[in-house]
Amino acid sequence: MIFKIETLKEYNDIFIERIISSDLFLPIDDITLDALHNNRIESLREIVENSDNHDYSYYSDLYFLQHSPLTPSFLFSSPLSESSIPYLYPYSKTSFISSFYPDVFPSLLNHVFTYMKETGRMIHIGQGAGKALILYPVLFSDSDFESLLPTSYSEIVSSTVNVVSMITQQQADISYLIKKNAELTAKIQELTNLNNDIQRMREQEYLTTWR
Repeated sequence: MIFKIETLKEYNDIFIERIISSDLFLPIDDITLDALHNNRIESLREIVENSDNHDYSYYSDLYFLQHSPLTPSFLFSSPLSESSIPYLYPYSKTSFISSFYPDVFPSLLNHVFTYMKETGRMIHIGQGAGKALILYPVLFSDSDFESLLPTSYSEIVSSTVNVVSMITQQQADISYLIKKNAELTAKIQELTNLNNDIQRMREQEYLTTWR
């Protein structure tokens, strides 16, 4: 099981080269975009699952005959669109993990997938686990590697201690403010009672004067 990666080559071999070397992807073209737009994902999955019988052009021609005219294409934005040809994986993220990364720890997967989404290498289509993924299999660079290196446990512990300290300080401040609020409330009540007493005394004096 892979739970830690220490070199740039390992990141590329595991997370990019596995994609490049696979035949489980489709091109992004008018056919696949139309299928995504009109929720005909099963048609795309049939193409992948029957690729041994016919090539992609056979199924794309068949799709066109069945569903033309096609919906005008819509694009998925990525900063890598000018430097890489995108791949379409017409299955859920769960299936993607099962097919390509069954040997990688979830924490490492989440860390790398988050970075791939942030850099435009991965676009998730659909809610939840989704119905498809668009991938730009661009190799990670040295600068990517710096970002991909996980935070050490010592840094996590240190950060946790700092957070706990801040929370403790805030709780102390909150307790102080609650105490001060109670004191002010009591003082206001005391002044209100005093004012009421003075008012009653004045009323008594007024009545006494007119008797």
